[in-house]
Amino acid sequence: MEFLIKFLAGCGLAIPCGIKPYLPLGVLSVAGLGGRIPLSAPYSFLATWTAVIVLVVLIGIDIFADKLPQIEKLYTYLNYIIRPVAGAIAFAAIVPPTVIDTGVSFLLGMVLAEVTYLIKTVLRPAIASSSRTASVVEPLISSGENILAVALAMITVLSGIVGGVLSLLVLLGMLGLLFAVRRRNRTGIGVATNLK
Repeated sequence: MEFLIKFLAGCGLAIPCGIKPYLPLGVLSVAGLGGRIPLSAPYSFLATWTAVIVLVVLIGIDIFADKLPQIEKLYTYLNYIIRPVAGAIAFAAIVPPTVIDTGVSFLLGMVLAEVTYLIKTVLRPAIASSSRTASVVEPLISSGENILAVALAMITVLSGIVGGVLSLLVLLGMLGLLFAVRRRNRTGIGVATNLK
């Protein structure tokens, strides 16, 4: 039972790291600093004021970079590395090595965050481009991602099982939405071709 609880808690933090890398780590850091949740070594450094301050600065940069199209492209490429590493650290920090080996935890967190990020990178432009007011929708999507990442991380800190299940459902929902958008786009292209 402990394995399942810790595994779900790891999922509950790694998946939001694929959406926004520093917000879940910030929640985990504050929770660790406040003694709300024990962090596994060598990731216990997250439960320090230094880590909290660094993460607050990185959260600010992340939110700023995400809103500017000129910076966002470069930042998107950097995130192929940043997000899986953040997910790996979050998963391994919350799952003790006595439950799941640290290397396996790191790998699981990395895979979950990267898969989430890859789905998000395809899904977000598809949703924005399907709207006639993409310039308005894009910042709203970004703000929604911030809220979702923080909410999932906070729920996970409060209840690893609930947060983990919700995070997995969000990941499956994103995947389902991606297939629906792609199917709709293919149907739209097929209809447009037939009309010609």
